[in-house]
Amino acid sequence: MILNGTDKIYNDGGKYVLMVDYGSEGMSPCLQTDDLQDAIKQAMSGGYGSAASSPVATTGSAKMSKRKPQQQAPISEKAVQAQIVELAELRGFFVYHTHDSRRSQPGFPDLVLIKGTRLVFLEVKSEKGKVSNAQMDWILALQVVSTVHAAVVWPQDWDDIERLLTEAQPAEGGN
Repeated sequence: MILNGTDKIYNDGGKYVLMVDYGSEGMSPCLQTDDLQDAIKQAMSGGYGSAASSPVATTGSAKMSKRKPQQQAPISEKAVQAQIVELAELRGFFVYHTHDSRRSQPGFPDLVLIKGTRLVFLEVKSEKGKVSNAQMDWILALQVVSTVHAAVVWPQDWDDIERLLTEAQPAEGGN
């Protein structure tokens, strides 16, 4: 998995290894862990350093380099989203992303993730990305949802559709 054009995370026999590009010094492993999410968090935070005296030191279940990388280019929204999708798929989520949103409702979140009883909507931003009003409206509306309906409908189901969309809403905090 390429993080910002040069740094990479790869799976080495069940361990995830974060390789950091030190420019003229080349690539160097800076983190080795069993947990992909931990590797991604460390990579995104730039948390490569440790107080250890050896180039690669053990911290908990992870090994980290004490060397700090050269100035890192900011991670793009596309790269962050790709990392989230990869992690979600590894964890067994169904993942949906509208690849061409020009004909979609403005502001709808970038990712819809489903696993078991969990339904997750994520609006992905780069480090300096800004949230639009339409994006915030969607997120705020989704945060108060307490009931989810999922169905396949046909034209002959119009009465059921109309009933579903005109039923009284449950009281706040109710089901």
